[in-house]
Amino acid sequence: MHGAQNSAQILAMAVAPDRTSVGVEPSGCVWVGMRGAVLDGALTVAVAPDWRARLNPADFGQALALATADAVQRRAEAWAEQLASSPPAASPPSRPGSPWSTPFTPGCGSAQSSAADLDALVRIVLDAYDDLDTVVAEIDQAIAGPTHGRSDDGRIGVVVRHGAVTEVRVDQRWLAFAGAEAIAEHAGEALREAFGAAERAITGPLRRIAALRQLRTLS
Repeated sequence: MHGAQNSAQILAMAVAPDRTSVGVEPSGCVWVGMRGAVLDGALTVAVAPDWRARLNPADFGQALALATADAVQRRAEAWAEQLASSPPAASPPSRPGSPWSTPFTPGCGSAQSSAADLDALVRIVLDAYDDLDTVVAEIDQAIAGPTHGRSDDGRIGVVVRHGAVTEVRVDQRWLAFAGAEAIAEHAGEALREAFGAAERAITGPLRRIAALRQLRTLS
């Protein structure tokens, strides 16, 4: 369940309503905004012009991680609200070659054809759940990461695991003189690259899990 919960947080950034979820860290100097799909570049960072007066530069990396965690949490809440208020989505088409794409056609009513139909249904369900175990394992592995992101010139680098920023590396000599807008730009570049890589890693497996909805038509 731990992997599923974290994958939900990552998905929240891609499917939640088209509004910005803003996270902030305790000092109020660093904000992270997430809107729409991160892969579309809709992840932004803002840094207060006077941040050095309120935050030790050595703690900037931790502040960025905390603001990102707050934004991810708010995005997850927005996603949950969307799921609660939206009607069920139509089932996506089956992937060619998937066990879920195998058609199930009822027989003409004879005992022999009914037995064959039941046997075919059992095989479809067993194949689907065998594939499900593989897909879940792939998602767990992808979520565990790590995925890496870095800004131009490597001024800021981040590591994402389980949908959270677990490490931030900052060029402290550059940070000592860089303007707030430049810092925000580099932080945003690093975060977009890391979260984008995390999303790409789980997109395929999650689409395959969605194909389980096809089994409902067989009941």
